[in-house]
Amino acid sequence: MALPKIDLPTYKLRLDSLNKEITFRPFVVKEEKILLMALESLDYQTSLDAIKQIINNCVLDEIDVERLPLFEIEYIFLNLRARSIGEVIQPQYICENILEENKKCKGTMSLEVDLLKIVLNKIKIENTIQLSSNVGICLKFPTISISKRLTEKFKSPDAPIEILKECTEYIFDESQVYKKDMPTLKHSAELVCNKCGKNHTIRLEGLLDFFV
Repeated sequence: MALPKIDLPTYKLRLDSLNKEITFRPFVVKEEKILLMALESLDYQTSLDAIKQIINNCVLDEIDVERLPLFEIEYIFLNLRARSIGEVIQPQYICENILEENKKCKGTMSLEVDLLKIVLNKIKIENTIQLSSNVGICLKFPTISISKRLTEKFKSPDAPIEILKECTEYIFDESQVYKKDMPTLKHSAELVCNKCGKNHTIRLEGLLDFFV
């Protein structure tokens, strides 16, 4: 006798890089185990593989996760975390305020963040750079596959050249100059230490800061 099928809720999320909306479901026990094993490994590439597998499992539309910019990967996974584990996180912080006799306060503070209110820091993006009067390059955002290939090269003296090679879309022959940047997940909040009363500005940026 077949086990009963449990229907899961689905949610919508718009991806600017694809210019379309995707549908996803929360992750379940199988995906939680994948994530926990990756976190316990403390290995960057293992974590990337786990995130890719979870997104592939939970996104119900056909998307090429390998080709998505890293900021979109973070945005999808942040929303997956919110819909699967909880919308609100409460990261803890230690007050580093210097008191008498050069002793740190060490008071604890708790920040409450609603993950569904975190949006990509959208900016005007230009992806072409002019190298001379008639030669330039068109750049692309780093992806999971690019990040994995570059992991072992970050400490190399040739790292900047390798990164540029991996993130170059094509070379062109025009006369304009553009600056490249990319969206990020950011959130700022003010906290007051309960012990010494010092004001703190807390900044969260990137996926790991939100995954508590």
